[in-house]
Amino acid sequence: MTTDRLSPVFASRPVLTARSLIRTLLAAVVITSLSTACTTQQPEEPPKPLRADVSEAESTMEGVPGGVVIRTARIDATVKSIDYDTRSVTLEDDEGGEVAINVGPEAINFDEIDRGDRVTLVYTEETVVYLRPLEDLPDDGVSAVSARAMEGQKPEGFAAGVIEMTAVVTGVDLESHTAILLFPDGTSREVPVRDDVELNQDQVGQEVVIQKTAAISLSVEGPDGPE
Repeated sequence: MTTDRLSPVFASRPVLTARSLIRTLLAAVVITSLSTACTTQQPEEPPKPLRADVSEAESTMEGVPGGVVIRTARIDATVKSIDYDTRSVTLEDDEGGEVAINVGPEAINFDEIDRGDRVTLVYTEETVVYLRPLEDLPDDGVSAVSARAMEGQKPEGFAAGVIEMTAVVTGVDLESHTAILLFPDGTSREVPVRDDVELNQDQVGQEVVIQKTAAISLSVEGPDGPE
């Protein structure tokens, strides 16, 4: 059993990492957009990375376990250079950050990209955590949807997915104000509980539900805006 101070489920922070969901979403984007099948090149002196504008909003109700956290990251860049033969492209932001990528053949509209095009990537993640009485534990699962631009248009894609995980409260520590959660894979985790949430033995046996919804979109426009 581990103590995870970064994942207080009762404090609305998720205990579920987004790694598997991100892999699912990126796999969809690989089929639908410029970021498809790309691998970062390794220059001798790594350039300054692209800047991402990140925001976070949290919503909780006093005395109620759980809550909602929404995180958004946006990257805006310009196509600095492109090589159609090697299918490589270098993106640069307004602050001089840049990244060079190789784009696989799945990007059917790669030839529509031009030097000077504007690229926008937005990733949004919403995590909802709540407590409910013990019922039959549903299977954890992932669902996803994606869309892409028509052939001959500038690359554009969208992918979204939902993942849900449940855990059971197997114990509470009133002195340290923490709860012990048992996950379907058999692992246990001790998490802190918000100070405004009353903790008692009646919560033992209840479910903690963690629902994570994530969406990623990518668009490419000419320097003068949409065509």
